[in-house]
Amino acid sequence: IKLGINNTSFVTSWETTLEEKRYMQALDQWEFRGGIRKDLMALLSGLHNLCDLVPWQGRKWKRVGLGDLQDPNARKKYFKKAMLIVHPDHNHSKPAAQRAITERAFTALTEALKQEA
Repeated sequence: IKLGINNTSFVTSWETTLEEKRYMQALDQWEFRGGIRKDLMALLSGLHNLCDLVPWQGRKWKRVGLGDLQDPNARKKYFKKAMLIVHPDHNHSKPAAQRAITERAFTALTEALKQEA
């Protein structure tokens, strides 16, 4: 029995932890600015950065500029498109990293929509 840092399970959990930290930092940068949640327009315009964190399976978000999100009806349309990508029901069979990212994005986007209303 191998114990300590040379143990395969230790190395695997260490790598996973580093990977999870990288995802959490990227998600925090996407969701918050100065400890305050960004508004819906900022979250939607930066959603493409989350899709680049992991090899993405299925639909991918196309970059949307802030100018495209100025109109409330257009913002609602893009929000609905984002929900098709990040909704947990659409991602249950995807890799774990993608599921974790989409769950966090889903929560952040729905909270931002509530704040906007």
